[in-house]
Amino acid sequence: MHVAPLYHSASLNMLLIGGVMYGATHVILPGFDPETVLETIERERTTFFFGVPTMYTFLLRTPSIATRDLSSLRVCMYGAAPMPATTAEALVAALPGASIIQACGQTEGGPGGILLQHDEVLARPSASGRSAIANTEVRIVDLDGKDAAPGGVGEMIMRGETMMKGYWGQPEATAQTVRDGWVHTGDLASIDENGYITLVDRLKDMIITGGRNVYSAEVESALAGHPAVGDIAIIGRPDEEYGERVVAVVTPRDAAAPTLEELREYGERHLTSYKLPRELIIDEIPRNPSGKILKHRIRAKLNA
Repeated sequence: MHVAPLYHSASLNMLLIGGVMYGATHVILPGFDPETVLETIERERTTFFFGVPTMYTFLLRTPSIATRDLSSLRVCMYGAAPMPATTAEALVAALPGASIIQACGQTEGGPGGILLQHDEVLARPSASGRSAIANTEVRIVDLDGKDAAPGGVGEMIMRGETMMKGYWGQPEATAQTVRDGWVHTGDLASIDENGYITLVDRLKDMIITGGRNVYSAEVESALAGHPAVGDIAIIGRPDEEYGERVVAVVTPRDAAAPTLEELREYGERHLTSYKLPRELIIDEIPRNPSGKILKHRIRAKLNA
């Protein structure tokens, strides 16, 4: 079933083209509506579903998910944006008969990147991937281009048969992104001793407060589980004392919005104090059709 835009690299290259090659039946919906998706899965006996994390969040909050016959589902894949560990765990519990797989990559890779198989999602729901997608090599490297040590943070780079030739009409941007055959993704990630890779931020979105790095994806994942949070984005805002301060932009789940104190208290279970937000803004989180947070719009609105 297709609900994500077919111009999205994962939907087009991985699912539509791949499905046609295997002779799959394609059910294409004009847009995403949780109730319609669940009803269609039940009626069409859908076996494979791909959605961005926001879609799964809304599906899990739809009451009829508990009564619909979704036993036909064999694989549920998610990607395009980080999924909080609490949502991944809830998805596994809600769909016990389906394999839950995470794919994490970039359009520049064709897409290429990393993935988590079902047993790896169960073991490390907070991770972004462990093995590379077929025909792809992936490394996490430091500023000197050396492989990051376990526990360290570096940039995810990749190479393989599906990598892009370059950006159309932008030779300088191409030269900056493709170096020595490796596509530099601009994604910061940590890697542990077992090879699990966890995206922590975009290079341009990393917040430096009081000389210490704060990775927005880590904070977003930690705070997304708060019962009053419907959606959340973490950004940096100029601060005279700290250089930048951590700001949480929250769309409430229901009418009652969380307070800054409640959010900080909840975050203390998972985060050190300097990573906790110092400012809270209640607003709608802008996302593109692929589910990615449009942080440039948030910054422009705050600085207007």
